[in-house]
Amino acid sequence: MGSHCHALCGENYADQLEELDSNRITIIVDGTNPVTVEKVVIYPYGFDFALVKTKAAILSAVPLCLPEIGTSTFINFNVTVAGWGSTGSDVPKQRSQCLKVVEQRIFTKDECDKEMKKSFGKVLPRHICFSSPSSPNNRDGICYGDSGGPVMARVDGSWTLAGIISGGTNSTCGSGLGLAVDTTRFITFITDTIT
Repeated sequence: MGSHCHALCGENYADQLEELDSNRITIIVDGTNPVTVEKVVIYPYGFDFALVKTKAAILSAVPLCLPEIGTSTFINFNVTVAGWGSTGSDVPKQRSQCLKVVEQRIFTKDECDKEMKKSFGKVLPRHICFSSPSSPNNRDGICYGDSGGPVMARVDGSWTLAGIISGGTNSTCGSGLGLAVDTTRFITFITDTIT
């Protein structure tokens, strides 16, 4: 499951999503091992969200819990964000060779709106934003290539998928707010699809 897990763009973006099928997707595990995709289910109302079912279990993956139905967003939670993105704005096409993680905090809607309007307007209800717990101007945030990565919260001792990285407010890697799809908004779709 991931936001931005396929590279599609242009005016016919929605049409391209509808045509996406499992024969056109390859998932690479551990840098070299391809995993066959059995099925792709695109969220029917857009929002750059899809579920991917693989033909075999990915044994090296660590599962994350989904938020309970009825869970509100993880406002003010300290979260861990993970990605394989670039580690500097001067090398946007060079991805990290190892998974990077950083501690962040999910901001309130007012905090998000205040920071986001500097870049591109208000945060949509289906999004959450996050940054360094101390300041959104610290240089320890997301970068090119981190999209689709998890925003993970510790809930009752278990890692829970609070969001899926979608983008950020600053072209300088690591600074500004990160933006994520709020998984609490999609729980009914996820559970209805996988059951």
